[in-house]
Amino acid sequence: MNCLEVISVRIAKQHDFDKALKLCSEASLPSESDGFNGMSIYRSDGYSSDLIIHIHWIFNSSAQKKSLLGKQLALALSSYGIVSHILLIDQQVVSRAQHQTRIKI
Repeated sequence: MNCLEVISVRIAKQHDFDKALKLCSEASLPSESDGFNGMSIYRSDGYSSDLIIHIHWIFNSSAQKKSLLGKQLALALSSYGIVSHILLIDQQVVSRAQHQTRIKI
């Protein structure tokens, strides 16, 4: 099972966007042995001041909480704007084939 840690920040001042992006890019990433499975950084199409970070984890029931990396990024990014930090736990994977058998298109 997988987890997705999501950190989003609405940057208050547009000129701070590049600073926040650099902060994320330079973060010290955990090892795969810790369950770390990658990190992606996105910019919102609708609001150019929105920065969203996805941290991918392999689910570990003993570590079912926000990561140190996520907490550090959220704290650092809070100086640039309003931050949301959540942890999502994969409940079910629905493939396209499964989806089409349930819904007639």
